[in-house]
Amino acid sequence: FLDTAHGLGLSVVPGLSDYPYTQQPGNCLQTDCDCYEQVKHSYAGDLVKGGWLASGKYRERGKYHPAIKTIIIINEPDLKLGQMAPKKFCKGILSALDGILDAEKEAGVQG
Repeated sequence: FLDTAHGLGLSVVPGLSDYPYTQQPGNCLQTDCDCYEQVKHSYAGDLVKGGWLASGKYRERGKYHPAIKTIIIINEPDLKLGQMAPKKFCKGILSALDGILDAEKEAGVQG
């Protein structure tokens, strides 16, 4: 998909699944909006198994696939985390970002 999109000159904006936020056992809502572990694990899978890292003819070690321009950390956070105090809402988003950064570090993502 990403190779085809890039070959056609299209950009892709993937987003993380709702699963770590609202559905998996021990999701963010069940951990007082500490989303670090759930999102880190999910994002690590997206990087490797989801093909978000460059591969094939676009292989550039440690880089995202060139079709990816932006990644959505959480879709509609007001619906998923919005039924709580602003501190918890922000905690959820920031702890998710921390998990993403650590998943990138462990995968050797550069730049």
